[in-house]
Amino acid sequence: MSCQLFLREAEPLVLDCVRRLAAPHGAHPDLPSDTTETLWVGMHLASARGRAAYEKWPEPWAPPFDTARCWAFVAATARDSLTRLRTD
Repeated sequence: MSCQLFLREAEPLVLDCVRRLAAPHGAHPDLPSDTTETLWVGMHLASARGRAAYEKWPEPWAPPFDTARCWAFVAATARDSLTRLRTD
């Protein structure tokens, strides 16, 4: 399966999740505009060890750890990632 075909099939599922999830505590900060910094956030949140490093040694430009763990923020990050993959 090609990457583009996978993304086309995954997109409706991801967007449906994004529509159903709402942050109970309000708005979230934007992701960093730099793609490398955005990837850093995602890669650290993908594993327990990465999350521990994210919490212990925060980067000044990264969203706060508690915000980054919010399901609505994760869903918005997924939507942003799909958009970036389509346009980059």
